[in-house]
Amino acid sequence: MLDTVSTRPEERSGPVGSIPSAGQTALARASHGILAHGRGVGDLLDAAIAAEGDLVAAHALRGFCAYLSGRSALRPVAAAAAQAAEVAACRRDATPDEAAMLEALALLGKGAWLAAAGRLEAGVPAAAQPALLLKLATGLRFMRGDMATALLATAAAVRHGDRNDPDHGYVLGMHAFALGEAGETETAEACGRAAVARNADDTWAWHAVAHVLETEARVGEGIGWIEGGRGHWSQSGDFRRHLWWHLALFHLATGGEEEALALYDAEIAAPASDDPRDEANAVGLLWRLESAGIPVGRRWEAVADRARAMRSETEWLFAALHRMVALLAVRDRRAAEESLEAVEAVGRTGHPEMRRAVSCTALPLGRALLGTVRGVAAPLRDAFGPLGGSVAQRDLFLRVLGEGAAAAGDRALLAQVIAVRRGLRAQDQVDALLSASLRRTARGGRPRPDEPQPALTGRAGGSGPLP
Repeated sequence: MLDTVSTRPEERSGPVGSIPSAGQTALARASHGILAHGRGVGDLLDAAIAAEGDLVAAHALRGFCAYLSGRSALRPVAAAAAQAAEVAACRRDATPDEAAMLEALALLGKGAWLAAAGRLEAGVPAAAQPALLLKLATGLRFMRGDMATALLATAAAVRHGDRNDPDHGYVLGMHAFALGEAGETETAEACGRAAVARNADDTWAWHAVAHVLETEARVGEGIGWIEGGRGHWSQSGDFRRHLWWHLALFHLATGGEEEALALYDAEIAAPASDDPRDEANAVGLLWRLESAGIPVGRRWEAVADRARAMRSETEWLFAALHRMVALLAVRDRRAAEESLEAVEAVGRTGHPEMRRAVSCTALPLGRALLGTVRGVAAPLRDAFGPLGGSVAQRDLFLRVLGEGAAAAGDRALLAQVIAVRRGLRAQDQVDALLSASLRRTARGGRPRPDEPQPALTGRAGGSGPLP
């Protein structure tokens, strides 16, 4: 078991000072919970505000949590929290941390997520809690698909930060994930392991190393890594479900279909959740299971019901496209079309950064999933990065398109998918299957009726995700 060198949360100085009051203690624990993806952050923020209503950072963090939920229904909560933080700041001078948070929240209220992340990152050098500001900024960039800039920010924080800060290990964890997303897997793994050695409760760092092992197809090591840290990451908040998802993928890669299904039922799908991250976990695993020829029974129905109810939700494009996959999986083409119509609408009316992501990535991909266009060359160049999420998660879209191209005999798109995947990860079983399909199309052949077909092919009342 790994030990952690970090101090207890109540011993840390928070963004508003170090007065050891009940409110400050609750705020410090909430701040630590955000860094470690811990449980009960919202309750701790409520407790902090109830004890001391003028804690600017407590109100501000409540606003950030609402935005980072990826649900437009919580925008009013975020706006109210930002306003309460501004009112509290009027009662006294704001600290540098608070000033950065307030300005970032104002930018988020205008839809400028990347600018908000930049303001938080600019505040890191002078911050009392630099890791906390960096964590918020990294979360925003992750959801808006800008991990390249996140890497620059985490690298600067690692290079110039105080290595004796008890939260510096969390900075290492953030840097590890950003490195992995950039393909620098060797350095990412070393950094992630160092982060866990400092803070064993750093679920993001456990997750960063898992991504490296998945990228390099080191399946046995991946199972060992996640199982070895279960006593730590399984105590975290809802993000623990994503670690269970990784474990299920590793089992699936070794032929452990029963283990993957058991994890889906016990840890990934239960209890029911309205977190879009959990939706993505469910969709991604069910699609991979079906693609491997494994029956999933009626498990799609619950996921599709949620997707149908949320088909107008566009706060996070990554989640919106996952909902489309779920709807197509149960042949509800009309609801999938309505989901894409909502994406197209936000592409006309949203903030410029959202409009760019829609026009360049989300809309072409959505149309390809529906089979209304042939080929999606532009978004394939960056493997759908502007959607947000991780390379490993977005591999779902590459696989859907690749298998759809194989079924349709679209050799050009299939070759492109294979090339993009090989640039992002080690060759795996999926690569072998897609490559075999490419060889068949080169001979003018198509998949035989007895060969495994893509999960969406033949669903959705047509020829599948591609014409």
